[in-house]
Amino acid sequence: MRVLLATWPTASHYFTLVPPAWALRAAGHEVMFVSAPGVEGAAMRSGLTLSVAGEELDLASVWAGFTKRPGSDKAEHEKRRAARAFEMFALGAREMAGPVLDLAREWRPDLILFEPRMYAAVRAAKILGVPAVRVLPGPDYTLARDADEREARDRLFAELGISGADPFGDLTLDPCPPSMQIDDGGLVARQRMQFIPYAGPSVIPAWLAEPPERPRVFISLGSMVSTILGNMNFVHEAILAIASLDVEVLAGVFGGQADLLGELPGNVRVAEDVPLHLMLPSCDAVVHHGGGGTTLTTVAGGVPQLILASGGDTVLNARRTVASGAGASIPAWESTPAEIGKAVADVLAAPSLRDAARRVAAENRAQPHTSEVVARLETLAAHGAPASAPTAPGRSPSDNAIIAGTPDVAAAGR
Repeated sequence: MRVLLATWPTASHYFTLVPPAWALRAAGHEVMFVSAPGVEGAAMRSGLTLSVAGEELDLASVWAGFTKRPGSDKAEHEKRRAARAFEMFALGAREMAGPVLDLAREWRPDLILFEPRMYAAVRAAKILGVPAVRVLPGPDYTLARDADEREARDRLFAELGISGADPFGDLTLDPCPPSMQIDDGGLVARQRMQFIPYAGPSVIPAWLAEPPERPRVFISLGSMVSTILGNMNFVHEAILAIASLDVEVLAGVFGGQADLLGELPGNVRVAEDVPLHLMLPSCDAVVHHGGGGTTLTTVAGGVPQLILASGGDTVLNARRTVASGAGASIPAWESTPAEIGKAVADVLAAPSLRDAARRVAAENRAQPHTSEVVARLETLAAHGAPASAPTAPGRSPSDNAIIAGTPDVAAAGR
């Protein structure tokens, strides 16, 4: 069969779809990715095929002038931020709708896999009558946002000519361990799937074979920090705070970011473009921004984590990680270096976090492997209908309120 995989045009989003794509490819199926310009390099390095649809998205225009309003509280600002984020994904849907449908009509896939915000793929599947499969990057953020986004999404779908289409697809591939996932009340047809870390190719650094002499803490705050802030000052301060402890710090950065970190103490090693899963076996804690890929990679490695959540899905990822007992969280931009250092020290000193991290890692390993999931996708494509209970409009997950705040680090010890 032919399977089209649709992704938002950033590498971290693309990475989510690579393991199921390779499982399908290994089973003998044809796979092709489709995205706007931006992931060509990631696709080339993964050994898979990409078709570029349309022009580069002008995402900067969506966020131009967006700031915290004077006098607004945190909840109001987060609500405005989430609404603006939906505008960004709606822009992508409008720009990619035509090119994605044109490609699908020409290539004739039997199945379309899409990440949750690729509404252009939902449109193509609806118009062509092809089963659509949503692939989650972590806890189900789009379901948690359903009630707040439904009106705007319905307008978008009407504009795209697909009123009544199900944004959650005929099936959802869910790599999130059950104890970290939100409760959907059985309203979403889910296929559990083991999370397999993937972050591109790498040559294993020689120093990874040397056991650390002190507890090792990895920190990375994602690829967007320097883009959003225009500098790495916050990351630099966080690294210094952690380095003040009796630990070895691995500072994870992407190509071109290392020089922005400035001078660092002797117990800090900069790890440039080294996939996180390679470093986890030697790490005692991971500090990160809360992206889905980083969160689940750390979970799969069984390492306790401290999430510096800043908004959107990172808050949900942080809340669910804390709920599982496998980590702690503090707000990113509101935390001082001293608070970050103390939170890391607390994580390192908490045996309960280490035990929970190993338990949740075992949960992940117990989920069906991607190779096992292929059979269900084959059945879905053959029958052209949902593979289990149908979804329903007006979803209202019981955990819908979880995005409205960030837990404090003390919650991890309970």
